[in-house]
Amino acid sequence: MKLRPAVEQDRDAILALLESESLPTSDLDGRSLEHFIVAEDGASVVGCIGAEIHGATALLRSLVVGRSSRRAGLAGRLVRLLELQLPDRGVLDVWLLTIDADEYFLRHGYQVRSREDVPAEIRQTDEFSSLCPGSASLMHKSLRHA
Repeated sequence: MKLRPAVEQDRDAILALLESESLPTSDLDGRSLEHFIVAEDGASVVGCIGAEIHGATALLRSLVVGRSSRRAGLAGRLVRLLELQLPDRGVLDVWLLTIDADEYFLRHGYQVRSREDVPAEIRQTDEFSSLCPGSASLMHKSLRHA
């Protein structure tokens, strides 16, 4: 299993993976995959993670692993690699919204936060403002000491 930066040719595979898990994709059409990482098994993209970077703050986007590649720690590898790369891009804080993965992210050091705590940059993203339901858990992790 190889983890690598996403390239434009990965777009269709990334969108298909996200759609297979009913994750939002409408705001990714036409957007750069510059801050995405893919997991590749042979010639197939079997997982991905992305971030929207807004200065020193990022919104973790699109963590997904195909069903046939689960239970091998791949999601954790994707999260760790993204968290290692983000400080090099000036990111100190990561936020995310999740409907059903809050327990998973708690195990990775994220904390549930109130929607009133979210910075304006994240509040203005499509995912926060319209794509994720208000019932989604908002979570945060500081990379300042990572």
